[in-house]
Amino acid sequence: MRIENFQASQRIGRILFLGIAACSLMILLVTSFRANVAADTFWHLQMGKDWLENGLSPWVDHYSFTFTGSAIVNPPVLFQVFVYLALENFGAYWGTVVIRLFFYAAILTSIWGFLLTLKVPAIVRLSVLVLSVLLLQYRVLIRPELLGYAFAVIALWLNYKGGKIVSKRTVLPMVFLDRKSTRLNSSHSSVSRMPSSA
Repeated sequence: MRIENFQASQRIGRILFLGIAACSLMILLVTSFRANVAADTFWHLQMGKDWLENGLSPWVDHYSFTFTGSAIVNPPVLFQVFVYLALENFGAYWGTVVIRLFFYAAILTSIWGFLLTLKVPAIVRLSVLVLSVLLLQYRVLIRPELLGYAFAVIALWLNYKGGKIVSKRTVLPMVFLDRKSTRLNSSHSSVSRMPSSA
């Protein structure tokens, strides 16, 4: 009798786990279909297009009417290229959906992989998944930070794995991803605002 009750409660637990996970992912899917973008998404789009099609440097501000030609420190070049390619290939609406789905999947996959590495109980993984989906509701706008979040979690994951064995092979990926994450999270506010003396 006890074994049957235990097995029944395990089945109910699995069903609840899968149901809550599926609902969370469905909420994130619906979030991806929102049609709002940040005002600077179009600037990122144009910068990515200019770099790929015209060879213009993404490290120079070409569009500011007050700071044209000023240097841009730490531009999110990968993000700009990705935005341009997504919108060019899928159109304006579906391109934004693809961008959000890609970034959300990268963030959740990196978090889930890290939690599996830590061998945390299923209820903790589920709680973190639900909390992550909730927090991503506040990050609907297409911004460079979305890519940086995934990089930050992967860098943390690599840091955890590399803490056991320190070598170039374990440290260099951490440094690269941590550096990319820092650059993406600081790039939106680090445009040089001093007009040139020319």
